[in-house]
Amino acid sequence: MKIRIESKALHGILKSVAQVIDKGPSLPALRCVLIEADQHVRVQATNLEQHYALDSLDPDDSLVSSKGALLLPAKKLTEIVSLQDGPIEISSTASKPQVASIKSDQAEYELHSLSPDEYPPHTADKTKTYKLPAGPFKAALRRVAPAMSTDATRYVLCGVYFQAHKNKILFAATDGRRLCVDSLPYEPGAHQFGNCIVPAKAVHVLTKHLPTDTEDAVVIQVGNKSAIFTWTGHQLHTRLVEGNYPNYEQALPDNSADVKVKMDADVLKCVLCKAAAMCSDNPAVKLQIADGGLTASTNVPDYGTASVHTKDITAQPGPVAVDFNPSYMIELLANLTGDLEFHFRDELSPLVLKQKRFTAVLMPLRMG
Repeated sequence: MKIRIESKALHGILKSVAQVIDKGPSLPALRCVLIEADQHVRVQATNLEQHYALDSLDPDDSLVSSKGALLLPAKKLTEIVSLQDGPIEISSTASKPQVASIKSDQAEYELHSLSPDEYPPHTADKTKTYKLPAGPFKAALRRVAPAMSTDATRYVLCGVYFQAHKNKILFAATDGRRLCVDSLPYEPGAHQFGNCIVPAKAVHVLTKHLPTDTEDAVVIQVGNKSAIFTWTGHQLHTRLVEGNYPNYEQALPDNSADVKVKMDADVLKCVLCKAAAMCSDNPAVKLQIADGGLTASTNVPDYGTASVHTKDITAQPGPVAVDFNPSYMIELLANLTGDLEFHFRDELSPLVLKQKRFTAVLMPLRMG
């Protein structure tokens, strides 16, 4: 095998595929990247749950002189490549198939490799295929992803639920304290595709590497136990979370809120961040609507009090107040821009935040 590739391009690819490599102890092959040279250069990595492959498609970045494959330690290869400038050459010979020669204008390395046959195979049970626009799909995932659970004992909540419903596809995530739901329109007939739970690690790869261009499309192939997401130069194969997702629709309140507030997402985030600056390990902020304005306040015995007020709202009617964890809403607001609406009923009812097709439900804190 012999390839020539720009070090900057290869370094970016290596950092991307490293996202699926487990940091803890694992099989030697799982700490490696597989570099394949055929029509173009493909770099891939796996943790047995997710398999991520990236192609170097730009002819100005890479050139394949002879075909082959190398299985190289990911961390050491990334370190070597990061120190180079300009193009580098990676090759192996029949006399030394387990050694990769890496050359740049100023440096030369011989890096031991494993046999490519040790790279774990991955199989797909893809049965149904559909396409979504990459930009809106990425934006929807980013809006719901903060609500994914990190509690491994509640594994069915550790991901995003994809649900085909009539002429749209819903994306839902909840950790039991907050619920986020978004959707994208889809051609009638999408209900024929099975619902699935995409695990958090795969969701993080998608939200980081999907293009924002709405003209690009993501091809999604869903099977009983796995799914494949393919877009230009990228392919992510992931096992699905097995189990039944809870009926989140029961947690979605109706529109009969006593108080409805409209305001800019950035203004609300700024108010909450200023109030939350006083919070300690157990953050709690009281959000109060009164006298045509919004006040976020907190009282922390170890530090003191904070009160932040804004009149940049439209509220009807009032007054009402609710205590909640500010970090939950701040995380959601990081992916929202422009005007939004949130609803109150009373201090014991959930706070509901809405923007277009996006809905978030946050459970209040019960302050003693």
